[in-house]
Amino acid sequence: MVVTTEDFRGDDAPKDDRRRDDDRVKDERGEAAPSLTLQSLSVDVLVVGVTYLDVVVADLDEFPGPGEEARAGGLTLCPGGIATRAVATARLGLDTVLSTSLGTDRAGALVRAALGQEAVRLDLADDLAGASTPVTVSVAHDGDRRMFTRDSLAPVRQPRMLLDDGMCRCIMVDLRPGQDEILPLLVDVWTAGAYVVADVGWDPSGIWDPAVLKPLSVCDLFTPNAVEAMAYTGADTPVDAARRLAEQVPLAVVTDGARGVHAASLEGTRPCEVFVPAVTAYGPRQRDATGAGDVFGAALVAGTLWGLPLADRLAFGALCAALSLSSLGGAPGAPGWTELQRWWSRALQQGDSPVLSRYEFLDSLLADQRCSA
Repeated sequence: MVVTTEDFRGDDAPKDDRRRDDDRVKDERGEAAPSLTLQSLSVDVLVVGVTYLDVVVADLDEFPGPGEEARAGGLTLCPGGIATRAVATARLGLDTVLSTSLGTDRAGALVRAALGQEAVRLDLADDLAGASTPVTVSVAHDGDRRMFTRDSLAPVRQPRMLLDDGMCRCIMVDLRPGQDEILPLLVDVWTAGAYVVADVGWDPSGIWDPAVLKPLSVCDLFTPNAVEAMAYTGADTPVDAARRLAEQVPLAVVTDGARGVHAASLEGTRPCEVFVPAVTAYGPRQRDATGAGDVFGAALVAGTLWGLPLADRLAFGALCAALSLSSLGGAPGAPGWTELQRWWSRALQQGDSPVLSRYEFLDSLLADQRCSA
């Protein structure tokens, strides 16, 4: 069954009575490793994972071959990795805490300084003395990017949650090979009723071990890109990958760049699939796709916490991702309400009926923001 109507409202949004007692978590829990305890933290979103310093190069006339040199028209340094999602949720007004580790090197200082200018709480951001902060060099060219990464830090220390109701509405994590310590944390927050969102990154080993996806048993939403989703599932298309992933998690959302977003859910009485196309940004040309998937995921979470219907959540995520493409780097390009209002005004001027119909919900969101400002 394919659903493209705007009135589909899934059962995956957080609810006040979502404290769960599911037999499947009992065999998963195990003994938790010693870690940080949050005793008085009450937030909308807790973002847990590895933060990078992103070095983004863009506006190349052509990609250089071996021994060649190309001139770049754009360059920026910014927080990357999981920090992109933290910045994006914070810019949409969600109270956001970032749990991560930073080295005490120059790269770490640059990341911390940049995050200090955002409304991201760094209560749980550790400084690891003598450690080097991970760095990714992202070269944008021909509508996509090539990335070169140096991983250097020990795994992020996992915060342990005291399971008071309302402690954390949502947690966002990255699933990585060998990161078994994340599972007890997810079991705790999922059982307590928090909305658990997982993403996954590139596997440089090329193994794409399905065991990496084991924590999906205690997740509500999974947001891989098309390449990752097909690699982990063995599917030939993003649509089929979303369908297979929906067998492991209540809502699987596979992003496919300019080709749109595919969502699948087997939960409830109305198993469904939803497709949302990419959207025109009505602004400056696309410069860089680095972090666009993270911006999409953050906006999708925001829409979920606001209680938007699924199709509207997906469309909102697609819009925020599109708006991020005109800037260098995902975190700097993550839109706030000013950018969203500007886009909506341009959409009204363009008079594109399908776009205005699809994003009619944005008018109410913007009105709510003006009232609360």
